[in-house]
Amino acid sequence: MAFQFKVELKNVVKPSVWRRLIVPDNLTFFRFHKVIQAAFGWRTTHLFLFSPNGYGGEPIITVIDEDSMKGALPSDKIHIDDIFTTPKQKFSYIYDFGDDWHHNITLEEITEEEITRADCLAGEGACPPEDVRHAESLRRSSHGEYRRDSGRLRAAPGRLTGDIDAQCHRIASPAGHAGATGWR
Repeated sequence: MAFQFKVELKNVVKPSVWRRLIVPDNLTFFRFHKVIQAAFGWRTTHLFLFSPNGYGGEPIITVIDEDSMKGALPSDKIHIDDIFTTPKQKFSYIYDFGDDWHHNITLEEITEEEITRADCLAGEGACPPEDVRHAESLRRSSHGEYRRDSGRLRAAPGRLTGDIDAQCHRIASPAGHAGATGWR
């Protein structure tokens, strides 16, 4: 089976930043993290977690080490089909605990299609550059693409044009972040 998700970056407006992904149902959350990273153009350089409601939700699924959150489940052992069971089910993905990039994940569809690799089916908007979320960083950013607007990030006019096709190619490519095999 395959799962089709919509993953949307919260608190970024005009345009919104989202990707529609199709992934094998037996993907681990660690591999799902890698797919999301590739689809959004992130660099996979920060910590992450999955949970129903962000930081306060349980279960928390993340990389387990000596600094892990108490009671967290290992992202390399828990599969998405252990958590996602019905369409319209929602979950949160947080990337970079310093910059706090919150993403809403919605399971749109479960298909009978047997797939062995992830794919980005659609998307809109480019992600803000990493490590520029904080207001001070944004003022000093050489990117000039984002500005604060009532606590949200808004693209400067004409500057939010991500190469979604290239990001999707990185997912499907054997050399990409997500890899072509070894989903478990």
